[in-house]
Amino acid sequence: MSEQLAAPAVAPSARGERLGHRLIDRACDHYRGLGYRLVLGTFTTSTFEHLVPYYQQAGFTVRGPGESIAVLDPMGMALHRPADAHVIQMWKPLHPDMGTIVTTMPDSSQVEIVTGALDPPGRVADKVVHHDDGSMTLSGGGHRLTLPAQHVEKLTQMYATEVTVAEVTAIAAEAERYGMEPMIAAKLTKASGYSLADLMGSPRRG
Repeated sequence: MSEQLAAPAVAPSARGERLGHRLIDRACDHYRGLGYRLVLGTFTTSTFEHLVPYYQQAGFTVRGPGESIAVLDPMGMALHRPADAHVIQMWKPLHPDMGTIVTTMPDSSQVEIVTGALDPPGRVADKVVHHDDGSMTLSGGGHRLTLPAQHVEKLTQMYATEVTVAEVTAIAAEAERYGMEPMIAAKLTKASGYSLADLMGSPRRG
């Protein structure tokens, strides 16, 4: 579930009265009431880099230009949201269960990962258990599912596959027809070497 709010702004004549912060707070309260747990935002360095301290004061964690945002999904894998070199990304929690962890990647770089954003109560993946044989059990909400090691390996390969902004953008329209998140669709097709049509047949949406 996702919604987009484009370019909120305050008229120049009304600046200096913290109306912008009140607008942000009102939007966050609205989406929190709808069950959302995370707000993501972007702006460009070419014209809006001065907004960094503004959004930090509004409670956002602001990344550096070109830095990705990584979100932990309910299966315990990191979903990376890439950014072009001139794009600044930011995030703000809407739920008290959210937090961050710092993990070391295979290339020895450290990545801060947002946790709790995609793991609402009552989902199948409330609890994830990794077994010694490579299999994985997802449980919660009265459901329990165990994935064999070969499936877990393929899923891990998919999530580890790096995708660019251009690759995500290129598949966005097709992903929408399948009801998929574009990032997942881009990773899935790149890791497998197959198109969404090859993998899933005809799209659910026209």
